[in-house]
Amino acid sequence: FFSELRYRPTYHSLDDPARGYIPGAQIELLDTAVRFVDDRIRLQRLSLFDIASIAPRSRFFKPTSWKTAGGLERKFMDGKDALIGVLQAGAGLARAAGDDSIFYFLGAGEFDLGGRYDRDFAAGPYLESGMLINPAENFPSIASVKGGRTWWGDDHDFYVLSFSQTVALSPDSALVFRAERSMEYRKERDELALAFNWYF
Repeated sequence: FFSELRYRPTYHSLDDPARGYIPGAQIELLDTAVRFVDDRIRLQRLSLFDIASIAPRSRFFKPTSWKTAGGLERKFMDGKDALIGVLQAGAGLARAAGDDSIFYFLGAGEFDLGGRYDRDFAAGPYLESGMLINPAENFPSIASVKGGRTWWGDDHDFYVLSFSQTVALSPDSALVFRAERSMEYRKERDELALAFNWYF
């Protein structure tokens, strides 16, 4: 079990209520999470930037969907969590699935930097596919799967399965349920979280 305090000075992420925002657009800067676990306080994540444009194609408009992110995040390595520098970028295609859903597919690359790696870094390609579902502005959900292999530096396979469901309680607050299963270095890990978001 853990408790987490998160502060994000910029708005809007893909799983936030969509009021007044373009579906599939995300801009996050300096998203910081501090986690309380085993009677210790530690930095869980510092996202310097996380920007995405999941833009569905149509008969007349054919935009390219893309995403990029960079910062620090914890990864499970050698039986312990390690704080790693991460840089990701990718591009692909998206299609509308009905009036309230967007399906996307991206090809991307990731570069990780940290002393826990055998050669202090790991880099390689991955594929990501997912569905953004927003039947109402107050009820967005996201399901995604990501998998790849780092071919350079520390060589290993990885995948992440994730789902999030947001329920807006008011214009300034929301409940978010997140579930994730990940695998790295042949070690699987499950995480469930329930969060309260306050927007100000």
